[in-house]
Amino acid sequence: MKGLGILMFAALAALLIAGSANAYTGTVSLNASVAVYCPFSVSLNVSPYYIDYGNFTVNYIISTSEPCSLNNLNRKLDIYYPNSTLLHEYVATLKTINTTPAKYYVAVNSSIFPAVGTYPITLTVSNSTYKNSTTSVIYLIASVDGQITKFSIPPSIKQFSPLPVNITIKNIGNLTAPPSNLTLSITGPNNFLFNYPIPALSPGQSVNESLSIPNITGKTGAYQASAVDTYYFNSTQRKSNIALAFFDVYSPPPPSPSSVSSGMPPPPPSIIPPVVKTFPNVFVVNFPSFISIASGHQIQDQMTFFNPTNSPEYVNISIPANFSKVVQISSNTLYIYPSREVSSGIIFGTVPNMSGTYMVPITVNASIPHDKAYSQTEYVELVVTNVTPGQPYVGYQIDMANNGTTVNGILSLTGAANRTLSNVTLDTMLPASIATNASDIRVYGLTYNLSLNNGEYLIRYFVDSLPPKQRVYGYYTVSYSPNPQLVQDIQNVLSIPTFVPQQDILRIISISLPTFYANSTNTVTADTLYTGTKAENVTFTLIGPPNARIGNPVRVVYAVPNQFITESFPITTNSTTGTLLMQLYINAPNFNITESLPVLILAKTTTTIPIRVPHVISSNASAIAIAITLIIAVVVFILTVARFGRPKTNIERLRRLKMIRDEIRRRDGNG
Repeated sequence: MKGLGILMFAALAALLIAGSANAYTGTVSLNASVAVYCPFSVSLNVSPYYIDYGNFTVNYIISTSEPCSLNNLNRKLDIYYPNSTLLHEYVATLKTINTTPAKYYVAVNSSIFPAVGTYPITLTVSNSTYKNSTTSVIYLIASVDGQITKFSIPPSIKQFSPLPVNITIKNIGNLTAPPSNLTLSITGPNNFLFNYPIPALSPGQSVNESLSIPNITGKTGAYQASAVDTYYFNSTQRKSNIALAFFDVYSPPPPSPSSVSSGMPPPPPSIIPPVVKTFPNVFVVNFPSFISIASGHQIQDQMTFFNPTNSPEYVNISIPANFSKVVQISSNTLYIYPSREVSSGIIFGTVPNMSGTYMVPITVNASIPHDKAYSQTEYVELVVTNVTPGQPYVGYQIDMANNGTTVNGILSLTGAANRTLSNVTLDTMLPASIATNASDIRVYGLTYNLSLNNGEYLIRYFVDSLPPKQRVYGYYTVSYSPNPQLVQDIQNVLSIPTFVPQQDILRIISISLPTFYANSTNTVTADTLYTGTKAENVTFTLIGPPNARIGNPVRVVYAVPNQFITESFPITTNSTTGTLLMQLYINAPNFNITESLPVLILAKTTTTIPIRVPHVISSNASAIAIAITLIIAVVVFILTVARFGRPKTNIERLRRLKMIRDEIRRRDGNG
């Protein structure tokens, strides 16, 4: 056994000697991976970040405490919602860093943020041996801190008179707005540019500027005024919204509404004005399409054309003689140079108690050299409504621009004659399909809120205080509308929530709200009781979404004391099913009622009534059945004779009157 151990040791020694000999004649390579520990720090250049909408960068620095090389660094920037859930992350790999400190940045677009607010951020940089991170916050501020909430100029100015301008600027942001510069631009027969200093405004603070500008109204015609406030924040220029106003300089005075004839018969209401596309050889910059005006008042607008050709253009504008006292044009003939635009003012005026819908034809003749002439007629829908004395009223106009692809709306709210109104809201409802998305709708002029509800865009304008007879304006623009013909479905509703009725002079007895079916017509009926002490006008207004067409949605009834009023509204639905919310407004002097009506629309179904096949009966049973049939026929004949011998009675009307009587007794506690 001992000899075997010696033998094994000798063999091992021989192998070691052989390997040692080979080491002198060959090559042995040794591969080793050594991780170098190189600590580093990460810091943000600026903290916190105050940013506006748009592209911006988050800058950071990587530093080491001693000379060493950093390889294959992974960088991750995490942006969180205010509730600390992850909003977005930016991940990248950095190249080798041999010299520190090294400066880097992350490009961010603020479109990822859902709203103005505070967003925590965390920046983490790591490699295989070390990791470091730092945190901060991003303050996303409003894109416009200073906003022009009021910009008003009287619509008609006498020649050579000073121009009165009233402007209110409000800081709607969450930071103090520094001193700014207000630029007022006026274009028309004369062009002017003015600048006014505006002091610093803290969040929510407003400043009002009442200006009287001389030496502007020397030339008559239509003018446009625009105002914008410009200031600098963090060395970046910022601008407010652009507010617009239109006015006309006249001499002699414009036609008096009292001279307007109200004897024009309106065409059938089924006529819908066509959408302005383009006139021959001229480009339509602005053209009226819809005008709503209170009787006895005026509204101004303008027609603007652009000449895209290489030669001068003559444009003649004409209106039929029977409309000449209702519609006045400042210039019937326009001469347009190449690549220039020219405007003609237009005034719509009415007399008191002139109500109805009028289709005003406006013919445009365009001619170019070499005896070529073209003509086209467009129709402006003019809606005239009567207003209650001493109550506020709304006038609005809709213009087509950019050859009929853009919709411009202007609303004017005029205060009551003898009292100041508070917390007034004015709702404008636009069909959802009039715009591609909400970003195509731009609203300005008044404080507002824009939302999408029940298949329509709702623009809610807010007026904190409206002094007597003062007029404020709200504006909206739908850019490149895919369905501009839907302007006929735009609705406006005025609400004064702080008004307290003096007495309860209206009661809703019952509202019949049946189930509707798609692509069909049914009726909503409201029964009311008027208990005022004198005869007054009572107005019923039913408003609903665009997919439910309401027949004659506004009704005016001259009611006497203790009169029952029944109003039925036929409603035609389209293929949309579901629940639609409608609003019923009932107005009498010093009293208003608002009711929300949920309308259920179901899909149409086809019901098959099964027909029973009679069994074969015996001859005796057949005789008995014939005898019974004869007896029933005799009884029916006797009842019929008795029925037609008495005066005819409307059973349905008796049932409804009994229901109304019982309801009144129940509400008065007498039933």
